[in-house]
Amino acid sequence: ENSTSTLDLRWGLTAEVKEGRAKRIGKVIKYNRSQLRSIEVMEKICGEMTKYERYTDVKGEFQLKTKDQIKVLKGDQKIKFNEEDKDDRKRDQNRFERFCEELTESSENQITTAIKEELTYEQFIDAVCFGAEEHPCGVSR
Repeated sequence: ENSTSTLDLRWGLTAEVKEGRAKRIGKVIKYNRSQLRSIEVMEKICGEMTKYERYTDVKGEFQLKTKDQIKVLKGDQKIKFNEEDKDDRKRDQNRFERFCEELTESSENQITTAIKEELTYEQFIDAVCFGAEEHPCGVSR
């Protein structure tokens, strides 16, 4: 994605002609503030959830980590997975993806607004997870 790209929504010409050229009607929008970008982000982000796995080495909780992050945290320990572990990981990845899809669907307006307003990561999390009355991320501030 090129953050300097623009969407040219000028589709028509006016009857007003100046210096031999007709004036175009419409506006030009920065791509990174456009609704198109918002939609593309929402479509892509949940597919990325399949790269995450459950990390349970923190007592009393589980976290989502990428395979690379888990390898770094485990260090020199050999990570061996049996068939049951592979099935569990696949099931978890599907769950993460479904949760992401539900969250993006229920928070579509907040996500679109956050992208259009070019919020920082922290502001984005606040807007999506804590902006609504019910806390879709499962926690409250």
